[in-house]
Amino acid sequence: MRYINRFFSGMVLFLVIHMTYASSFVNTWVNQETNRPEITRIDVIDSKEVKQIQVFASCAESVCDWGVVKASESEGGFNAVYEFGFKTVQLELSPLDDRLQVSIFTDYHDGRPSTRNDYTLSR
Repeated sequence: MRYINRFFSGMVLFLVIHMTYASSFVNTWVNQETNRPEITRIDVIDSKEVKQIQVFASCAESVCDWGVVKASESEGGFNAVYEFGFKTVQLELSPLDDRLQVSIFTDYHDGRPSTRNDYTLSR
């Protein structure tokens, strides 16, 4: 009985830590770097235990909404993929103190070389 109690206590602790860690992502994250305005904002949404993200990026004269996609949990954070036809954009999101570290990998399907850009967003 003692071992069962320890097991369940450990499981409860794991779940509490995991839920707290995952919920720390849920927020509106803003790019404060005015010299790198490509990504202006990322919303991390918690919808029935499923993480989703919505990216807002600079366009010619406005802000473009990339839409909402499902984010999958990965080691140390979350990943999400946007398909645009001419390119595939993969995002890796991970906490960095009270900020969000975002790495964006863009694979172009029209012959341009792939790119990587890193951003640090604030709440």
